[in-house]
Amino acid sequence: MLEKMEGRYLKTFLAVWEQRSFSKAAEQLGYVQSTVTVHISLMEEALGVKLFTRLSRGVEPTEAGIKAAAYVYQWEQLGRALEAELSSDGEPAGIVRVRLLESLCVSVLPEFLQQFLKGYPRIKLRLETGFMQDIAEAVRSRQADYGIVPRDPESDDLHFTRLMEDELLCVASPELAARIERFGWKSAGEEPVLSFGSRCMYQTAAGQVLSAAGADHIRYTEFASLDLIRQTTAAGLGIAFLPAVTVKKELLTGRLASIPLDCPVKLAYGLIERKDRYSSPAGETFKNSLISSFATFPIQ
Repeated sequence: MLEKMEGRYLKTFLAVWEQRSFSKAAEQLGYVQSTVTVHISLMEEALGVKLFTRLSRGVEPTEAGIKAAAYVYQWEQLGRALEAELSSDGEPAGIVRVRLLESLCVSVLPEFLQQFLKGYPRIKLRLETGFMQDIAEAVRSRQADYGIVPRDPESDDLHFTRLMEDELLCVASPELAARIERFGWKSAGEEPVLSFGSRCMYQTAAGQVLSAAGADHIRYTEFASLDLIRQTTAAGLGIAFLPAVTVKKELLTGRLASIPLDCPVKLAYGLIERKDRYSSPAGETFKNSLISSFATFPIQ
């Protein structure tokens, strides 16, 4: 089998796996689509199994393809680590792939990222945002080296390192917050909850809090970014449930007000990684720098 396998076939496999499309994989790799088709066919022939099922629009991995992906990602990781080790002259180098929440990326990490990239110019960070379930799955499937999540996923195959504690706040414009505090949580049910969508744990927590308070017919309005949620909430167009660290400035300036919750919702951000992963020097440098940054400058 190994004598029939080439590294470019594996790279093509990963592109198809991530894009779920032969044409998009070809565009990503700079190939014509027929080249992608040939690479996957040769890989399937070498392995003796079908890796993808062709659909009317795109492809889906077969059960064998899902199993193969874990090993191909390990190959890619080791290849990147070997390349970095041989070319770095002792200085950490290479690509580190990180998945994290958009709210944390915008509010907490900019200063750390600036200092880290300045201190380690040969390390390239690939940052992608997503919801907690997506982040955990990306790390689990080796599509990401590390993930930063708002709580421990308590998964047997993932290691969780606590970074900081925070609290989920219910915020609104000062006028709306005063009205809700005066008339109670039931009146909050009249206002839409501004959120990132049903897959976001903040919206789930909002529903639980409002339902427990007796609010009926909870309405949600979905926005794509943290900044839009903060702006529309400050304009009095609804309430939002957001981590305290993301609205610290708005609370200090009076643009937003926090409505006390009967049962505070605690968050514990942490770094997740596969327990069995090989950690490259670049990855270890990123991990240790991030942990040290939060230990030195805790954001509570």
